[in-house]
Amino acid sequence: METVVPTSSVMSSVGEWYDYNMKMFRSDYSDLVRGHLISEVHDFGTGVSYIMNTYFGNCTVAPIDGSGVDAQSNGPFVVIRDPKFFFDFNLPYTYLGIGEMRGVDVDIWQTKRDDWPPGAPTKSVWTWYWSTGKWVTIAGEDIQTRFPVAMTVETDVAMSVNNIYDFRSQGFDILGTSVESCFAYDRKKHYQFYLAGDFGDKVDQNPESFYYLATASLASYLDISPVRVANLEYIRNKTDVIVIFTMLDKAPVQGSVQMNQPELSLEDASKLFLAEVDAGKLIIAVFPDEDNPEGKPVMATATDASELTARLASCRYKPQDRSAPSDGLGAGAVAGIAVGMLLAGIILTIGALFIYQRVRGVSGSLPNVTFRAGMSNVNFEEK
Repeated sequence: METVVPTSSVMSSVGEWYDYNMKMFRSDYSDLVRGHLISEVHDFGTGVSYIMNTYFGNCTVAPIDGSGVDAQSNGPFVVIRDPKFFFDFNLPYTYLGIGEMRGVDVDIWQTKRDDWPPGAPTKSVWTWYWSTGKWVTIAGEDIQTRFPVAMTVETDVAMSVNNIYDFRSQGFDILGTSVESCFAYDRKKHYQFYLAGDFGDKVDQNPESFYYLATASLASYLDISPVRVANLEYIRNKTDVIVIFTMLDKAPVQGSVQMNQPELSLEDASKLFLAEVDAGKLIIAVFPDEDNPEGKPVMATATDASELTARLASCRYKPQDRSAPSDGLGAGAVAGIAVGMLLAGIILTIGALFIYQRVRGVSGSLPNVTFRAGMSNVNFEEK
């Protein structure tokens, strides 16, 4: 998403990903001083924010601030916003009719506010431009109608024009949301395990879905935050599917969410993982079952888990074969890399302040928000 502030001669851009069920949010933006790419991940499972400078490789860890677009205060704690409030569907928007923005026929919605920006609220006018039903946007294999084209914010002293590109309502980029660089080598462990059954061909057809479902499965069974299941990938070895992932230690700082029980340490989570696999109790969701009317995914039992002494950053190595002794780690090929599906967000720059807000509308009514089974994504439907 591109933001232009004519009154300040400022132009900026940001990419955002949001997943309510995973309790995760990510935004990528440029450092205003050096122009370096900053990737910021909010883990609402623990209430911790990881801010990573991808150029220097350094990481800042802190509690999540409740004033962000993805968070709202709940007493002394914060919680992730549900999709309705994330997109500000709760605001009283007025439908102004059909117009044109960037050469696209659009439905125009507008609201007036006196509670923004936080800390120094003033009167402002927010106008959203959503494409009409006859337009489609194509990003790779993803085709979507009724997509956001732009939004503007006007105050007495400034105006921002926000051009929105590559909006998608599916596919959280789970691989691109790794915070492994925030943990020292002795605060992480690397594992591999096998999946019982011949699932390789199916997994190859939709690797991004497998990465998402497998990460969610491991986090659920081990009762840890999904952010601690880092850089999960798979490799085909004849008919086997071998899964490799890195388990991270608990959050380095105390978070800002209310937790019913303390996080498991790395040692305790590792012991639980190996015990669950040895007992045949660790079940991994592999891929969505198109024949299941309830949308439940196909499941597989994890077997033959082992700890790896090292893992290359690219994971491009041959896994240890359970049928023969291993001579160490060799070169190999990764079966698939998940393609990140961008959920473009809204960032408003007035001076040096970035401010984020959301809403969506269609002709005559605001849309409902539903969840798509298996992938936990926001889906839009007309009333």
